[in-house]
Amino acid sequence: MPASEDEPEPGRWVPVGETVEIQGFRIATGLFYVNPGVPLGPRTYGQEPSLVFAGLPAKEQDCQPLLKVPYWPSYREVDADARGSYLAWLRDGRRAHHTPISLVFVFLYGLERRTLMAAELGKDRQAIHAEVARLLEVYGGKSVSFRDHATSLLAWLALDGVDAHDLDRLRRINEVHHGSEVAGHSIRIALGFCASSDIPLSPWLALAWAQQSRVVPRSVWIDRQPDRYAVLFKDELRRAYPLGFRIKASSTPLSIAYQPASRVLMNQIHLHPACRGLTDLTATNAQARQLADVSKAAFARLRKESKSRPARPRLPPAAHAAAESLAAPSSPRLDHARVAALRVESEQVNAMLVDVFADAPAAIAPSPPNDGLAKQRPAARLPGLDETATAFLVMLLRQPTWTRDAAEALASDMAVMLDGVLEQVNEASFEHFDAPLLDGDDPIVVDQDLAATLMDAT
Repeated sequence: MPASEDEPEPGRWVPVGETVEIQGFRIATGLFYVNPGVPLGPRTYGQEPSLVFAGLPAKEQDCQPLLKVPYWPSYREVDADARGSYLAWLRDGRRAHHTPISLVFVFLYGLERRTLMAAELGKDRQAIHAEVARLLEVYGGKSVSFRDHATSLLAWLALDGVDAHDLDRLRRINEVHHGSEVAGHSIRIALGFCASSDIPLSPWLALAWAQQSRVVPRSVWIDRQPDRYAVLFKDELRRAYPLGFRIKASSTPLSIAYQPASRVLMNQIHLHPACRGLTDLTATNAQARQLADVSKAAFARLRKESKSRPARPRLPPAAHAAAESLAAPSSPRLDHARVAALRVESEQVNAMLVDVFADAPAAIAPSPPNDGLAKQRPAARLPGLDETATAFLVMLLRQPTWTRDAAEALASDMAVMLDGVLEQVNEASFEHFDAPLLDGDDPIVVDQDLAATLMDAT
């Protein structure tokens, strides 16, 4: 660590397993930079804030102190009380909840420097990754800024040493970190490499891209049987593109960057080396939309397979004998005028869907409204649901489809979280019907056959 106005004072990295003693504090946890003496000159903006100067005084505190720590602190700038609290925090395993988040940031600054500036991380990578993940668990709820920086640093560390040519490693990263920022980065790198090399996308990559681009239909069937859907998607991809699905490089350079929290490094945007020479295929979804037909065909087959399985017996009427009336005072209060307006909106969307699906296979076409059934639905009850979820379900059963916005508004009126109550309904539906009563994301579609079965059992 050379000394200059823009670089930290000379110091060394303390690895995990090495014990050092600083001002009477015996620290065996490692993962920080230390200087054996005191600062050589006056404070400058560019000096490493995490560098621990062993020669500066630090006081052991008998009780939890009321520390005044600046927003962008450095070890050399805080007073002896704060330095003593910081060293005690290092000594005691970096886990005390009362520690000011500013001092936790001081430690993070050092991890950032080691991650971004070291020529080779080696064994430090795993140790730093584990420590950042642990700190995120302890202090993530204390500071949004800390949570964001720690999460981004974890993503960077997960991709350390990744080569864009290694598609198998990128696949494993996507599987381990599915749905996270890290998985998104692995998909973008793999897409960029395939485009630049003019090689077909592997089935896992095509599916991951389709899911990331929201080309894959949102469905409980897929959520319940992801492996089977992946097999069907692969089969449909092979049918549609027998010579392989190829993509063209975009005009947008691929950029996976980390913005450090440290005031010394914060003006330096660090680009991941795996991005070099690649373009970002996720900048636009134009090419991903070519996978829409493959996604829908695989979904249609999955739904048909699921529907063709032997159904469970209908619910016996006796199962509902003790059900309370939904008109009871305990039922949630609704803004009926607003609900009526939402129903009109969703009925208009339903009419449009009937036209859209007129030529679609019967397995995915929405069922037509059934006015007779709608009149009976307020009495329907699905075992396993509480009163609020039951009341919400009754409202949904009054028409075959709901727009997402209309369903969100209805959920808001009834003081429930939409995704949570939909999951609750479908969990109960799978328990009794082995199939979801509600499906889709926008629109939300009510399975008319199951609704009729539910009504018959009531």
